[in-house]
Amino acid sequence: MPERAARLAGEFVELGILTKDHRGAKRVQPIDLPSATRVLPTPTPFRLPTLLLYTPQVLYSCSLADRRLGRDSLEKTVCAFVSLTAHVEDADFDIDRAARLVAIFNKLRLFYPRPYLCLFDSLALLDFLVQHGLSPRWIFGVRSEPFEAHCWLQAHDIVLNDSIERVSSYLPIMST
Repeated sequence: MPERAARLAGEFVELGILTKDHRGAKRVQPIDLPSATRVLPTPTPFRLPTLLLYTPQVLYSCSLADRRLGRDSLEKTVCAFVSLTAHVEDADFDIDRAARLVAIFNKLRLFYPRPYLCLFDSLALLDFLVQHGLSPRWIFGVRSEPFEAHCWLQAHDIVLNDSIERVSSYLPIMST
């Protein structure tokens, strides 16, 4: 198991989300979350100057996510973003604006030298969207046999950074 994955699993055990002993385990209770039924619409194409305008913000979000995951616990990281997003109303989520920003982030993310990891990418994208006044939910889910944990961003029933097929195979257990 990679070092970061082992550290994350250890944090879930410390928080009581996971257990090493199945005899003391409780059944996983899903959280109240609308089922993912839609993905973001495809935004209108944008030009190079638009990408250049957003480059510093995307790189900042990626480096912040990298630093947080390298030095802070998952609990501290999640709590920091909960406090950042507490003032943003979920009902005000602008889907078209989110689609454009996610597309820009995805294009520029390629220039940040780090392999894909759902935790890192969701955290970096979340920070980028919060900079622009958008606050999706950060969802953590699990599945068994074999056990696997995953996270993604979602607004209402719209998945922002994954596919419906993939997230549907996870049981959401925590959300910001």
